Amino acid sequence: MGIDRYMTIAEAIYYWDVSKYKLNKRLQDDEFIMPYVEEKLVKFFDHPENNKRHWIISQTAMEHWYGQKKR
Repeated sequence: MGIDRYMTIAEAIYYWDVSKYKLNKRLQDDEFIMPYVEEKLVKFFDHPENNKRHWIISQTAMEHWYGQKKR
């Protein structure tokens, strides 16, 4: 899967027309999200200075969760 098949949270929200709240709830559910992390469909970086998690999401993961792109 090439780099063009991965996106930031902002891109995912735009292309699938979902709220930031809704997507973040899914990403914060460790039990739900860890299989996607293990399959390398999503990736995160835990910033050591501010305890904030930064995400990269694959198009495949978004299609599993929300269907085809809306835009």
